[in-house]
This record gives sequence, C-alpha cells and structure tokens, in this order.
Amino acid sequence: MPVLAVSPFHDSPRVLYAKNPLFEVICQLRFPPLLRIDSEVPAKFQDRIRHRFPLFSDEDPQLLAELPLEVSRLVKARLLARTTVPKTWRFQSENESMSVNLSREFIAISTASYVRWEEFRDQIDYILSALQEEYSPSYITRLGLRYQNLIRPPRLGLTGAPWSDLLSPQIAAEYSSSELAPVVLDVDHRVLIDLTPHGKVNLRHGTVLTQDDEPPEAAYLIDNDFFAEEKVGVTDVLDRLNVFNREAGRLFRWCITKRLHEAMEPTPVP
Repeated sequence: MPVLAVSPFHDSPRVLYAKNPLFEVICQLRFPPLLRIDSEVPAKFQDRIRHRFPLFSDEDPQLLAELPLEVSRLVKARLLARTTVPKTWRFQSENESMSVNLSREFIAISTASYVRWEEFRDQIDYILSALQEEYSPSYITRLGLRYQNLIRPPRLGLTGAPWSDLLSPQIAAEYSSSELAPVVLDVDHRVLIDLTPHGKVNLRHGTVLTQDDEPPEAAYLIDNDFFAEEKVGVTDVLDRLNVFNREAGRLFRWCITKRLHEAMEPTPVP
C-alpha cells in the first residue's frame, strides 16, 4: 500500500473504538461531466448496485424562485433551463445508513455506520466498478475522503473533563490556558495541510452544540477532509484512498490525548 515518504503525524497502531466518535464518513469522486447521467434514468446502474442499495430517489434540481405571473411560459421555461443544477440520483442501503449520490459530475458514497476501513473500501470498490462498467469516466479530477468525528464527553464517562485533558496541546490551544479556558465561549479552527505527493487535508476542529440532546450539550468536532485535485486514473483511486485512510488515523490520534483515546475503548486491528 502506498504511503507518504514522511508523514507529518506520528505513527500509531490501528485500532477500533467500541465508542466510535465518527458520525459520518464520505468518499467523493469527481469526473468530467457525463451528460448521459442527466439525460436518462440510471436504470442499468441501479441494476448493478441494487442488491446492496435497494432504495432509490431522485433529488429535483434547484430552480429559480417563482417568477412573476406576467412572464410568458416560453421565457420562464428558457430561464429555468439555464438555471437548473445537475440532477442527483440517490441510492440507499435498506437500513438507510449508507448512501450513494450520483450526478453527471460526481459520485459520493457516505455512511453513518462506519466500523472499519476495509468494509467501507469494499463498498467504494463495488460502486466504482459499477460506475466504470456503466459510464466509463475517462479519469477522476478530484477525489476526497472525509472523516467527521464528534467528541461527546458524557457518552464517554468524561462528564466535566476539561477539553485540555482530552485534546492534545496543539489542538487544545485556548483551552490550554487555565485563565482563558473558563471564559472561552466558542472555538472554530481551520488548517490546510500539505501531504505531497498524495494531496492535502483540510482539518477543521472546534466546539459545537449537539442537536439531538435536550438541552443541547457541548461537543468537539474533529473534521478531517482529505483530497487531491488532479487527474487520477480510475484504477489508482483505491490506492490513493488507502493513503488518506492511514493518514486519517494518524491525524485523529495526533489530535487527542491518551485519556480520551482510552475512554473510547480501543482494540487493536488484527
């Protein structure tokens, strides 16, 4: 498996967390426009993937707001035709935990029930093979792999623990100051990191309020968006994603302390 010559993050053994902080993982592949995806229902593509993704819907393009009644039907139709965005076709697993979104310019695979890389990579390979067989994109223009983690201390038995005990010093920043930490109301950081020759990662981290709790509780978002904006052969996609996955594990461990790591109950990956 290809690796970075020198990773900016320290090496760490792979683990699976019993209390997994991931709430969504997304892989998106962009390619030169394939107009057939816009012009016809992707019935053959659905046939290739429906055993894993049986649910289907199409998302209507976003159009202009309602035009005045005095605009003629012909003018209105022409304006709407010029302002539509590409149609997106959506396929989902039976339990709706995994989705595939297809448009003329990209395909995206997302999951809200990520367990380990090998399982998700298998789904990507399955979808990529169906895309290649049905539409044969010439190459990929941008590929991305995004891991969104949400640290919720009460669910980890860490109620009341200061963020400085859970986040590494390079991430804790403002929380590292005992004088400043009690009066910090919100934190939002974005860092773009070069991973030459494989791409970049956009690291966003900061405080958020959960929406599924009453009252909402404070949580910490660690959002790692790995991407490469260059021409990549379809057969090289999985190798590049393997690199991103390995760096994602290292980056996440770089962001957290041993206390938080152990609270999530890690087990080594065989």
